[in-house]
Amino acid sequence: MENVFANEIKRFHSLNKIANGNGTLLIGSSFMAAMPTGEFKQIYTVNKDLYNRSLEDLTIASAKDIIELNVRELCPDRVLLQLGETDLERGFKNIPEMMAEYKSIIEMIRSIDKHIKIVLVSVCENEYK
Repeated sequence: MENVFANEIKRFHSLNKIANGNGTLLIGSSFMAAMPTGEFKQIYTVNKDLYNRSLEDLTIASAKDIIELNVRELCPDRVLLQLGETDLERGFKNIPEMMAEYKSIIEMIRSIDKHIKIVLVSVCENEYK
């Protein structure tokens, strides 16, 4: 299955070539894509590089290729995942289905590097009922 975000994946690959490793990788949907990471880093004196590889309307299924590429290329020490808002908004997945997808994603990240810290940023279920 072709990823609908193929152009963005190519763009991330190009950006990753000039990025430093051992930073914090953010991958999410619309909420995370709109996060001003430069300002966040400055205000909270974050001493790590922040790489926001989030995309507007990213689904949890479409995120797998993006996550794998960026984890392999950036070698982050921490990954923040905020996935599921698009899936819930559009009725693509329910909470148990998303939890199964998250488990698969976490296992994939762990297979690349078992030392990466993984942070899950929750999505409010009530907003999408």
